[in-house]
Amino acid sequence: MVKNNGIPIEVKKPFETVYELKDEYKIPTFEEFNKTYENDGNLNYDDLNGGSVSEAKGHGPCYVCYKDEDWTYLKVSCPVPRCSDKEPSYWYHNRDGCRYTRMRIWNRGKLECGNCHITRQVGCWLFICSNHGGTPESISPSSFKKALSIVLASDEDNEVIVDLGAYIGDPKHKNEWFN
Repeated sequence: MVKNNGIPIEVKKPFETVYELKDEYKIPTFEEFNKTYENDGNLNYDDLNGGSVSEAKGHGPCYVCYKDEDWTYLKVSCPVPRCSDKEPSYWYHNRDGCRYTRMRIWNRGKLECGNCHITRQVGCWLFICSNHGGTPESISPSSFKKALSIVLASDEDNEVIVDLGAYIGDPKHKNEWFN
């Protein structure tokens, strides 16, 4: 239970629906793949040596981990899973004295109020927008990634957002940015 002004609010974690792939997304069989596969002679099997399949190695170094932490103002569509509002907008901390102070998002998945400087991982915040109004709601990692992807598609020049997308998509960090 989360308390809002002393009133308990039940926060239910949303779930995701998995749909089947339609025929237009047909995955080729091994034989079909081999017919069109072209070997450029530059094969690297180093990752197959000396280890177990259960070892998680990731997909190369996390370049964001080597950068200084940086922030930008949080501008995403509503990340609440059931909300249909997909128009990116700025967000603010809904607390006395902080109202209309923009939230900041860090390239490593933290949100911070620009006024009171409360800083927490993305998953520790509840969201409410004018579209679904009423009760603040929790979000899921996938719903936040979806909201962020809308901004990534329209604002490729924002280095913090691009870095954040890479950071939260890196298997080494799984959901640590969200807890």
